[in-house]
Amino acid sequence: MVEVKLEGKVAEYSGDSFEEISSMFSSDLDRIEDEMLFFGFTEEDVFAVRLCCEELLTNAYKHGNNKNPKIGIRFEYKILGRNFPFDLLVYGFFGSIRDNGNGFDPNKIRNPLLDENLDIPNGRGILLVESYSDFVEFRNNGDFIADFIRYKQKGL
Repeated sequence: MVEVKLEGKVAEYSGDSFEEISSMFSSDLDRIEDEMLFFGFTEEDVFAVRLCCEELLTNAYKHGNNKNPKIGIRFEYKILGRNFPFDLLVYGFFGSIRDNGNGFDPNKIRNPLLDENLDIPNGRGILLVESYSDFVEFRNNGDFIADFIRYKQKGL
């Protein structure tokens, strides 16, 4: 297990409804998109990070916090970007979303790509997060934490 220590920006979300939480989160994601583009992320990277964030927030609300909007969801992220000589660019987005649930075993999620699971509405969000992240880890430390990373290196 990799321990991700972000020491980045932190936001806590709770409210009277999921729509309220989602609206606050969406505003923060708009700002994060601008930051990412400033650091040289591609539109594809920005899309991937937003999709992962939205999927994990939804899972934290629905499954971790049992659809209770008053229970907090913690989002921590850090954006790194660095230009080096010779047009070498290294950048990364590190994110962590924590709910207050009991966690889950990702190995017990049915594979949504199998024929017998095509009509089951659950499990696709985790598949998307794993597909659009370079690293994903689900941890249970009394509550649930999903860490995910998207990074790139361009040049040379």
